[in-house]
Amino acid sequence: MKKSLALFLILFVVFALETKAQQKLPLKLIATTPLPELVGDLEFFAPDLKGNRLFLCAEDGKTVEVFNLRTGKRIHTIKGFGAPHDIVYLPDSNKLIVTDGGDDFGWVDLRRERWRRTRWEDTLD
Repeated sequence: MKKSLALFLILFVVFALETKAQQKLPLKLIATTPLPELVGDLEFFAPDLKGNRLFLCAEDGKTVEVFNLRTGKRIHTIKGFGAPHDIVYLPDSNKLIVTDGGDDFGWVDLRRERWRRTRWEDTLD
């Protein structure tokens, strides 16, 4: 029993010493985008890979922010929300679906930048 335990510990130490941390990190930080005027929860994003845009719900600011994916710079602000929360980009129609507070959601037609609010109850039949 003692020999088995000793052998196990020796093998454990040898393999632990041989194991190395990853040499290359899977992700590399290449830039940051300071957003001092945006406060609160900034956790809901929707990418538009073809258009090189990133949409961000700024709940406390009551806006959806649009960023250039290549440069990281903010290129536009879409206003008119109460508390934008979740967001989905629909590339075929170039529209965003945005939940706004608890009971509302709506479409943003990015071609005309019009926000059309709808209540969840109005969609149920």
